[in-house]
Amino acid sequence: MRGYKDQSKQKKICIVKAKDREFKPGEKVLLLLPSDNNKLLMQWKGPFVVVEKKGKNNYRIQLPERVKMFHANMLTK
Repeated sequence: MRGYKDQSKQKKICIVKAKDREFKPGEKVLLLLPSDNNKLLMQWKGPFVVVEKKGKNNYRIQLPERVKMFHANMLTK
């Protein structure tokens, strides 16, 4: 049962550090995407426009070539 206790502790830490992110359609956001040179190196790109909110944490974002869905953890104002 030790694994369960460790997992529960990690969950509590994550919840405390998590930020509620709420965006409205038409709002401009920055998107965390892999850099052009290194796919493991992430950088903020944008601004892009929020098209709509889908569910609790997913947003449809208008990219230059298409509309794509992203989780709120990948977005910032």
